[in-house]
Amino acid sequence: WWSFFIAVKVSGVAVATLGFASFPAFTVLLEGLLFRERVRPSEWGVVALVSLGLVLVTPNFDLGSDATLGLAWAVFSGLLFAMVSVTIAQVTVGFFAIDRLGLDAAAGARMAGIALTAVGVGLILAQALVMRLEVHPRRWIVLGALISGIGFASVAGVQQAWQLPAAYALAAFGMGFVFPSFQALAADAVEAHEQGAAAGTVAAATAAF
Repeated sequence: WWSFFIAVKVSGVAVATLGFASFPAFTVLLEGLLFRERVRPSEWGVVALVSLGLVLVTPNFDLGSDATLGLAWAVFSGLLFAMVSVTIAQVTVGFFAIDRLGLDAAAGARMAGIALTAVGVGLILAQALVMRLEVHPRRWIVLGALISGIGFASVAGVQQAWQLPAAYALAAFGMGFVFPSFQALAADAVEAHEQGAAAGTVAAATAAF
């Protein structure tokens, strides 16, 4: 999370959060490299969408610009998070898929990758809405908690393969409202020169849980 803290300090919470949300693209690529999994056309589509999103949120690609430098740190943070997430997902989600859906080891690993990609897509969509709509952070938190609660609860009822990534995507969509809203509340509660540290602290506490 130290790289994410630097991104927040250099470019602000909004750019840092969007750059960090690039981790689904790295997840797809890492699974192909580390686990020899074939990358599907739909997954390449996710990589393309994430890349396009990064291009759109960057004012310019001048390395002397704080926005570009901060985005680079945030993307690096997304890469590190993807490395950890791939390992965790392959173990936890993969075994859950094998046990619940009766899949073999290879199919379980693929399902874990699909579920993690769905998480990334849900986060990106939610955070894009948070940036576009002027809604008080407290309302985002309540709405996000409700949506994510439904998503997490629905995991218990998974019976078919498509339901698992759908449940994780819904849960992530809700959490995508919650994460930036907590950071916004923390930033609003301190002085301008303390906002980077406040956002970084909230991000660290979020990661710890």
